[in-house]
Amino acid sequence: MGYAEVTANQTGITTMTDLTGLSVTWTAVAGRKYKVTFKVLLFSTVANDDVNVWLRNGSSTSLNAFGTRAVSTAHGIGVTGSHRLSGLSAGSQTVKLSLERAAGSGAVALAAAATHPSFILVEDIGT
Repeated sequence: MGYAEVTANQTGITTMTDLTGLSVTWTAVAGRKYKVTFKVLLFSTVANDDVNVWLRNGSSTSLNAFGTRAVSTAHGIGVTGSHRLSGLSAGSQTVKLSLERAAGSGAVALAAAATHPSFILVEDIGT
């Protein structure tokens, strides 16, 4: 239904922030189910900060959260996740990824490049 990827870092995040370029808009069909899959690489300026990746809709309503601990300031932590959407109204729908530092004192970041892009994918999985 849709796919988006980014190949550039997004840094300096401490509060809930949409990840630039990591959103998908598609035309949903009533009664269908959709699977959202994503992969991101994260790090923090302070070791052991807790980081949440949020899957949200176009109105910024939270659909699911995926948490991790950024144990190192030098190496990114990969976070992957999937979520099933159902009960959507027919018409335009949007899902997006957001990032926040959940606990700690550092600034968290998305690490992405051509060799390790971050992405979000929406697939129709039937009725």
